[in-house]
Amino acid sequence: MTYSLSLASIVPASSAFIVKVKGQTRTVNTVTVAGNKVTLTLASPVAYGDEVTVAYNKPATNPLQTPQGGQAQTMTARNVTNSRQAGDDI
Repeated sequence: MTYSLSLASIVPASSAFIVKVKGQTRTVNTVTVAGNKVTLTLASPVAYGDEVTVAYNKPATNPLQTPQGGQAQTMTARNVTNSRQAGDDI
């Protein structure tokens, strides 16, 4: 996920994110925050062309936030199509 503002290096629990691939929930193993990007590593890979939905439920502790303390609000499921193939650079 890419935000329009830089984010603090505060990492929410993986349970704050709900990811579904072709309608099936996938476990989020790790979350990393760097600059304006939030990267989710899933328990199993997503194939090229798979329909993916991602939602974020703002947790009570360690929410996504800017260095100044502005907090990202809960985000309902957003649909995307995976356009990355194995081996693509991110």
